[in-house]
Amino acid sequence: MHRTQSKGLGFFSKNDVVHIYKLVQLQLKSPLGDDVMQLIINKAKCVERNYFETMNKNTIITMLVTDIANIIKKNSNPHIINSQEVYSEQIGRNQEGGQSHADFHLDEHGDPLTAEERKHQPPPSVLITDIQSIAGCESMYDLRSIFNPSANISNVYVFMDTRYRIIDSDGTREFKWNFDLGDRITDGSINAYGYVRDIVAIEIAPFRIPKPSTESVIDEILQYEKVTMRIKEFDSQSTIAHEGWVFQYEFDTEDSGTHIKLKPLPDTAAQYHFRKAITQLSTFTIAFGTPINELLFDTDRLEFNAVPIAGTITLTTIPTSGVFVLHNLTAGDLVYFTDFSTVLGGVVVPSTDVSFIRFMNDKRGHQIFNVTPTTFQIDYTSVDAANHPVTATKRNMSYFGSKRIFFKMKISYLTVPDSS
Repeated sequence: MHRTQSKGLGFFSKNDVVHIYKLVQLQLKSPLGDDVMQLIINKAKCVERNYFETMNKNTIITMLVTDIANIIKKNSNPHIINSQEVYSEQIGRNQEGGQSHADFHLDEHGDPLTAEERKHQPPPSVLITDIQSIAGCESMYDLRSIFNPSANISNVYVFMDTRYRIIDSDGTREFKWNFDLGDRITDGSINAYGYVRDIVAIEIAPFRIPKPSTESVIDEILQYEKVTMRIKEFDSQSTIAHEGWVFQYEFDTEDSGTHIKLKPLPDTAAQYHFRKAITQLSTFTIAFGTPINELLFDTDRLEFNAVPIAGTITLTTIPTSGVFVLHNLTAGDLVYFTDFSTVLGGVVVPSTDVSFIRFMNDKRGHQIFNVTPTTFQIDYTSVDAANHPVTATKRNMSYFGSKRIFFKMKISYLTVPDSS
């Protein structure tokens, strides 16, 4: 049965708290102090809805009464006060406002007292320190898992950039990265700090994808106004669709000219929660659907022959089986090189062309002009107007900025149990 969360006591009522208090008092056959009521309030506020879905309220109350009674029997000390502050700090703070659960006392309506009203409350009389005995827990990690599971969740953020994917395909069907922990960044990697395992959810921010040049793919995107995204490593925990497609994320689309903006649907916020924690992850491989047919992109990089003459370099795609490959670029697009070099007689000659080579490998890229389906040009007169030797056998790889995809992920995972 669905329970409504009350203002001050989670899914319990004030009558429930008073009932628990009286049951503990009856079991111990002794009057109780204020901090026992505080402990009951703390627990009531921490118990989450899913526990009411798996057991009835009387069972939960019985468990709380037994545990509180056992703790009081073991840990009574009238000289030390306010021990519940420590307890609630370790369990976790209230998500609304960050106020510690132990800071709450109730008036006759079940609402928190003000600081001035609390001055007139009697001091607590019982020290409760044996936190590990609650519900049979052996550690604070186990205790949080029962009463405040979200306190055991940590988050890391990773930034995906298809320019720096693993180059094991032409980038038309999928994009793949190694997932590395630490700040040792390499081509083909995405990185995060921390000990990330037991992943329970991943959230993706809004982003955009390049509009493919294939008309049938564009028509499908514009017709359905919906795109899905799949992380292949999680296929076994995906949403299953027809036509052999599975996915985790669903987006509404917005046509923005050369690109398609992907906006998470309001009911998903691009969050995907796994029914079983992902224990380890070494790679990320993503693909897109329109929404259930695989989305095919244009290739995001090609090799070119280069002819730098008098301040203008002309780049031409390399024929395959005698047929020139189309680059699908337009005037003004950015292109990037990382290992461009000049060659004379089969020998790389960077010593005489240092400035030109540095210009070509500029990390900010270059705008192109005089574009044909298989060629484009770059102006290098800002460096010199000389001719530079690049023989026809030398191939230079160029990455296409107009085909680039960026997006950020938030990975939520279970923290490693500590000794607290």
